[in-house]
Amino acid sequence: MRPDIYESIFQYAKKYIKENSIYSPEVFKNIPTESNIFPLVIIPECKIILDEETLKYGERKYEIIFEIEFYAIDKSMGANKKISRETIVHELEKLVYQVFEEHYGLLGKEPKMRPNADTNIARETIRFTGKIKNNIIYRR
Repeated sequence: MRPDIYESIFQYAKKYIKENSIYSPEVFKNIPTESNIFPLVIIPECKIILDEETLKYGERKYEIIFEIEFYAIDKSMGANKKISRETIVHELEKLVYQVFEEHYGLLGKEPKMRPNADTNIARETIRFTGKIKNNIIYRR
């Protein structure tokens, strides 16, 4: 039976990011149709791939892959304080690494800036991978 871990990881990540960010991000499973919601963290359904299976006991080990996306625009905070989108994305990165690497033990890759049709929007992705066996997550 394939592990069913996505929903609990998503709910934990959503709560953690919203409670610990000073920029009030929204956290969704899919990119919303409205494009005026920023900053935004997208945690889509993870890929779960059968990695190996023992013949003796039928134990299965799966590879799990999360592709997290961030979207941010410059934000005004108070009277004359403007925060750059890069600063916001950097804070969101830190929180996502805390959830996926430190809490869940996944292996995070380097963040990658992605081109976006609207150049006023910073878009970045981070890939996290790990192995799962008997609902226990391992880095390798």
